[in-house]
Amino acid sequence: MEHSTAGSRERILKVAERVFAAQGFDRARVEEIARQAGVNKALIYYYFKNKADMLDQLVEQIIEEGKSLHQTVLAEFLGSQGEEPPALDERAFKKALDKTLQFLEQRKDVLNIVFMQALKSHDGRNPLFRYLDSSLQNPMRNLADQEGKVPRDETALSIQNLYMGFVPLLCFVLLNDKWCKYYGIEESQAREHFLDRFYHEYYIDTFTRMFV
Repeated sequence: MEHSTAGSRERILKVAERVFAAQGFDRARVEEIARQAGVNKALIYYYFKNKADMLDQLVEQIIEEGKSLHQTVLAEFLGSQGEEPPALDERAFKKALDKTLQFLEQRKDVLNIVFMQALKSHDGRNPLFRYLDSSLQNPMRNLADQEGKVPRDETALSIQNLYMGFVPLLCFVLLNDKWCKYYGIEESQAREHFLDRFYHEYYIDTFTRMFV
């Protein structure tokens, strides 16, 4: 039976990601996902309520994969042996951020879909903000906890994390290759500059000013 086929749910999600990326979320049809996945449409609705549910599950996959990465990166970051206190070690931070960028770049298609849907969303459920919490706000809080710090102002911290941290990070992942091609700049040069500016303009400002 199709219901017992190993990995059918995962295969459907992989195909859905590919179809969403190629056709756009709104234009993508469940029938096309079923055809490319080699299953009938009923099996898709057995696993997922609708297209939005498939997108939510793709985001949940990234969140779960990201948790493991963040734990590893945080441990390496705090275990650095630089001259600065671990939380302010520039070299260790840039190394950790570069690993995070590599992780996000591998999931660029999903992030692009989620970002475009966030711009059109008018309801309260937004997977982009769930990912913000898991990828930036929670790791930043965990790092502060390790240093015995607490947020000075919760609302100000959330605004800082979204507009000064998450949006630039997302834009770099989604637009850097196109931006570099347009201006004739080496991607490695842009990456190095972004790592430097993100450390000084977002991270140091946030960690030293938004926590006490």
